[in-house]
Amino acid sequence: MKALPLGAEGVGLPRDNRGRGSNSWVLSGRHTLSGAPLLANDPHLGGQTPSIWYRVGLHCQPLNASCPLEATGFSLPGTPLITIGHNGFLAWGFTNLGGDVSDLFIERIHPEDPLLYEVDGKWQPMSTRTEVIEVAGADPVEITIRETHRGPVISGIYEPVDELGGGGAVDVPDPHAVSLAWTALRTTRNLDAVLGMLLARGWEEFRSAAALFDMAPQNMVYADADGNIGYQATGLIPIRGAGDGRYPAPGWESQYDWQGFWPFETLPWSFNPPSGMVVAANQPLARPDLVRHIGSDFDYGYRARRIHELLAGFLPLGTAGMSAIMFDHQDPSAAFLVPALAALPAGSETVAVMQELLTGWMRGERPGQMDSDGAAAAAYAATWRHLLAITFDELPEGHEAHGGSRFVEVVKTLLESPEDPWWDRAGTERQETRDLVLHEALEDAHTELVELMGDDPHRWRWGDIHTGVFNNASLGESGVSLIESVFNRRSNDISGGSSIVNATQWIASEGYETDGVPSFRMVVDLGDPDATLAIHAPGQSGHAYHPHYDDLLEPWAAGEMQPLPWDRDTVESLAESTLVLRPAP
Repeated sequence: MKALPLGAEGVGLPRDNRGRGSNSWVLSGRHTLSGAPLLANDPHLGGQTPSIWYRVGLHCQPLNASCPLEATGFSLPGTPLITIGHNGFLAWGFTNLGGDVSDLFIERIHPEDPLLYEVDGKWQPMSTRTEVIEVAGADPVEITIRETHRGPVISGIYEPVDELGGGGAVDVPDPHAVSLAWTALRTTRNLDAVLGMLLARGWEEFRSAAALFDMAPQNMVYADADGNIGYQATGLIPIRGAGDGRYPAPGWESQYDWQGFWPFETLPWSFNPPSGMVVAANQPLARPDLVRHIGSDFDYGYRARRIHELLAGFLPLGTAGMSAIMFDHQDPSAAFLVPALAALPAGSETVAVMQELLTGWMRGERPGQMDSDGAAAAAYAATWRHLLAITFDELPEGHEAHGGSRFVEVVKTLLESPEDPWWDRAGTERQETRDLVLHEALEDAHTELVELMGDDPHRWRWGDIHTGVFNNASLGESGVSLIESVFNRRSNDISGGSSIVNATQWIASEGYETDGVPSFRMVVDLGDPDATLAIHAPGQSGHAYHPHYDDLLEPWAAGEMQPLPWDRDTVESLAESTLVLRPAP
């Protein structure tokens, strides 16, 4: 058995490339119980305390032309306005578009002057500026920032690019530097965009506001009280000359420079589609020619397909039905992997035990559902984790198989080729095939689960190893156990997993703990704003000793939703206390 790291730090893909995403969808009134559109959104982000979101209603008093703001939803603490929510007439939600908006350029540096770089055979001067960083208890630190016409030089201050070797897409010259072109280094108009959405009263006004949302490209879903639904892609997407942005480009050739940005009108959009629904769950949402200029790293669509499947099976829906879909735990890989595992000759008692658990799971009332109290769910997750480690043991350190939708797709394809070279393990004399690897994965999974949860498989629980991690953003990794126990929170009742609608992602190469979660869930009924439901984790307060610091964690983990009221009378009727802040005289 190959020992696998549990919770190892610094292992695997960069955290923003490990399959995090979000779900959003809208239904037109012909698919809903109320006859009005419904909108659902749950952004998937890293769990933390305090919550990254703050639930808030903003209502001008009095509401008039000079103060027209009236909206409710979720805000990012420290920023004004409401990022995602509704204004009583229209609602919107976000998911990540997957746009590639940053490129690395390898700059050929003059051998005698580090401030000169070559472009088309000519030496160009870099611009420089000095930044001073104040350090508590020590002298200030001065850093000189070098910039090319593309952006700042990040080699020398960003370790992953300090040692670019040869053999890649570009031969690295000596001396060289690496510069970064990134849309986020530009002045953003995102707050103007959000303000425009808060004040919009129709699709065209909403689109005009969305056109200002230039950083962090997003899929925006839309619904309004007039019965309309829509979708709009947003953000600055660079027009590349040569190359596609996937590899560092030769900076000494100007043909690789950005040529501007794709006009907003060229980005995908849809208004009142004939299907009466829009699902945006990080899958490609446009024709291949449009997708290519947006990026090349999309989700493989398992969450989107499952949402479509559930919508088709349960229409018409109300807010409760929409909420239930958000809490679906079905793992898409179980449908093709469990039959392959079940078809193996057992060969040992441990494999037979695992096969019995998994086949019973798939024949039961909740096939493939990764429920927190499921023994088979734990058995399946461990088998998947060890299968990835064995099969992809050729991958270099730092790029281990993380288990996201890409690996679901790869394993699905490999199962059809029992003799594929990927099945052969590195460093062994015999040539392993698919069935040998599947058998070993079951054995190794059983061994690990016995070590973690005991030798009675029926007492295993997925939630006991797939714990929800909500570390404090400032003090959560202080290394002082007393401090961490005060500020951090965990839950052992987390269902779901990676590439699952209830996207409590975990990194197979590191362990079973959550690496990303639905940071909030929200369902808006455009026929009755007071019927909006929402929840976020772990709580509303940022004070560790406050009762609202973590009181939402348990209901969030259980898939419960709470009212997000709109009408003032409703708000006051549900309030348990009121805090009034008045300006000083």
